[in-house]
Amino acid sequence: LVAAVDRYVERHGHAPTVCLVNPYNADDLAQITEPAIRVVPFVPRCTFYVGVEDDPAEVRSSTTPG
Repeated sequence: LVAAVDRYVERHGHAPTVCLVNPYNADDLAQITEPAIRVVPFVPRCTFYVGVEDDPAEVRSSTTPG
């Protein structure tokens, strides 16, 4: 996870706010507070998807037909 966060900062210039992980890895990361850990089944085991969580208001406005 540290390497993933470091690479994200290198590429984007700021720290990620969220990390998506497989349930298999969730217990190993239970004590991590930054970035926020979100457990999802679609991420492969031993893989970390780091990034910035979308603002729900922005997501709604971008997907609203109009």
